[in-house]
Amino acid sequence: MTRSITTTEGHDRLTLQYDEGHFRALVWSTEHGREWRCRVVITQSDFQRGTDKERWVADLHSFDPASGHAIIKVGEMGLPPYDAGPDFRRCIYSWREWDLLANSELRVVRVCEDSFEEYEGPRKRHSSIITSDDDSVVIDCKIEDWDGCLYGSLGNKRRIELRNLHFSYEKYMKQLAELFQMEFVGQFAQNCGEFRPRHTNERRS
Repeated sequence: MTRSITTTEGHDRLTLQYDEGHFRALVWSTEHGREWRCRVVITQSDFQRGTDKERWVADLHSFDPASGHAIIKVGEMGLPPYDAGPDFRRCIYSWREWDLLANSELRVVRVCEDSFEEYEGPRKRHSSIITSDDDSVVIDCKIEDWDGCLYGSLGNKRRIELRNLHFSYEKYMKQLAELFQMEFVGQFAQNCGEFRPRHTNERRS
């Protein structure tokens, strides 16, 4: 499978290459006369560099050759294989701005609700409550797809209050807190918990 974006001027092209269902490379090609020459090639191993979590490029949205930046959809396993138990290998998809020349992430645009979410597609609406005082989120864990709402809110680095949270989710909540660099405080005797944004100067234990 190949997926490509060609700029309006037609002189630059970004191609996503897959082989047998696996991400192989992200290729930026530039037109020289009648030939296309590779300017940047980011292979699967190049894209994996710098993280111990398995990740790949899942889709393309836009490409700006002037800056060398692209908006790409990234699939990433929630935890490294050696940290993930048999009950936790959830994959998270997100749209990110990527510096192709430096092969580095510039920012997370947003975390996707599902793997098929389009960049400009309609977002799913969940039964969460946004409080007006501090823009925090209250999620009732009895509602359908409450974990999808939780993922979206974690990606936005909001304070999140969870209600009707069963104690069996304690390990899962701690793994999510580590993944999204948040602090989780569980009060399972009251069937509730809270995610809080970490301060930038806070040292990780």
